[in-house]
Amino acid sequence: MDSFKRLILILGMLICIGVLFAEQTDNLLQTLRQKAEKNISILPAYCKKDYQSLLKKYPDRLMSFLLAYEENGRLAVVDSKIIENHYLSVTELMKERNITTPDEFFLSYIAKLTVSDEVICDYRQYFEQEEIDGKPGLNLKKLRKEAKSDEELYRIAMLKTNEYLRYKPTSGRDQSPLDVVKKSLYGRCEEWQIMFVAVCRTLGLPARPASTPWWAHQDDNHAWSEININGAWHY
Repeated sequence: MDSFKRLILILGMLICIGVLFAEQTDNLLQTLRQKAEKNISILPAYCKKDYQSLLKKYPDRLMSFLLAYEENGRLAVVDSKIIENHYLSVTELMKERNITTPDEFFLSYIAKLTVSDEVICDYRQYFEQEEIDGKPGLNLKKLRKEAKSDEELYRIAMLKTNEYLRYKPTSGRDQSPLDVVKKSLYGRCEEWQIMFVAVCRTLGLPARPASTPWWAHQDDNHAWSEININGAWHY
């Protein structure tokens, strides 16, 4: 019995040492953590404390990434609960995909919160619901579980975007995905881009924004989306 207890004790110590070693050698986590701390360091005290609490509560790659790669000006004007809700939604998606440690690709093209210059909003949990304000919702959580392939999910993303958005030239700041769904129901190319990429990422699909430089011959440019199939990007 004593030998058995000693064996259990040794195994427990080895596991603890392994966990500590893994944490110490996770260079990506350390890099993201440093970037996150630097990004929120100049925020006003009233919100900096909230984001520091999130880093302490969720000391992993995902939370560090979310706070490292959102503009601190946008973080300063939103409730930190939105960041936490987004984190929890992505964490649930990771569990569905059996992802324990997200890599840089997943973080950049699936977990990323904002798409372009839109305000931060709680779109992911909103998009996942079956019902929105008493009306049928986008129901993306169920759809991503039932789909048989990424190609099928990309088609769903296209259909959902077209269902909620009609093209109309607009001016001013980019609308967020929730602005489109709950208010305007229209937008220009960049609103379409933002909405489509947000839907893709909620479905667990890699997507990214792309755009031209500002055209010299007129006061305008163009934006579109790119998706990743079989390791290659397609517009």
